[in-house]
Amino acid sequence: MSHLIIKYMDVILVFNGLGNQMSQYAFYLAKKRWNENVKCIFATNSYNPHNGSELERIFGISYEKSLTTRFLTLIYGYKSRPKIWKVLKFLLRIREIRESYNYDYDESKLKSCSKYCITFYWGGWHSEKYYTDIVEMLKKTYSFTLPYNPINQPFIDSIKTTQSVSLHIRRGDYLKYKEYGEVTTIDYYRRAIGYIRERINNPVFYIFSNDINWCRNNFNGDEYYFIDNNSRQDAWQDMLLMSMCKHHINANSTFSWWAAWLSENNGIIIVPKRFILNTMTKDIYPEKWIKL
Repeated sequence: MSHLIIKYMDVILVFNGLGNQMSQYAFYLAKKRWNENVKCIFATNSYNPHNGSELERIFGISYEKSLTTRFLTLIYGYKSRPKIWKVLKFLLRIREIRESYNYDYDESKLKSCSKYCITFYWGGWHSEKYYTDIVEMLKKTYSFTLPYNPINQPFIDSIKTTQSVSLHIRRGDYLKYKEYGEVTTIDYYRRAIGYIRERINNPVFYIFSNDINWCRNNFNGDEYYFIDNNSRQDAWQDMLLMSMCKHHINANSTFSWWAAWLSENNGIIIVPKRFILNTMTKDIYPEKWIKL
């Protein structure tokens, strides 16, 4: 009976903040090249503490609104009700595939899971290796066309005319999770700043953070600018400004990952060796990025 409703359908779940949503949608676009029977839905019952579905608002990306996608969204919504979910899994031959904890690239995930009627894909899918065939498509898809707040114009002008370095420091929610919060230490940032200064004349550091007061207390000097005017619904404008910078010092964050990846400046990009504390994450960063 389930085959009459949906036959061998792979479903990419989109959730979490902007950076994660961009990776998940990119994975969906890559997977479509292998398998036409793939859908993408926003998983409203997953962990979404940020600003909700952002891709449509920021990039004009519209999720398919069909009976099929509505059905899939409804079905996945029952996952929070274990007894009903168990019955649905049996009747509809549902499987959920989860990405490995260390984000290792797995080419097989791009292919169809044809043994099951419905396969939900839950993960971040942050490895650039998934997107190598659609780079130009992604650059076009993730182009910022929304008008930005005029308060950002002086920063944009300065970024374009200096040896600008975006410096992303993520604290806030990361302080609750040791495996993320203890990766990018103050020592990491000092070494990264030193690396830049050894190679770039007169660098100017533009600091982006969800804890800007902490940043002001730890970085002093005329070469530091603190960007504190983009928050909540306007947080995407931080990514826009970061992508304009000539060089980048990233946090272990998909937000700065995409900002650096979208940059057209071909500058130095520094990232922490690990994305997760005590976990080897060999595929999450492009090979040419500098790992400290």
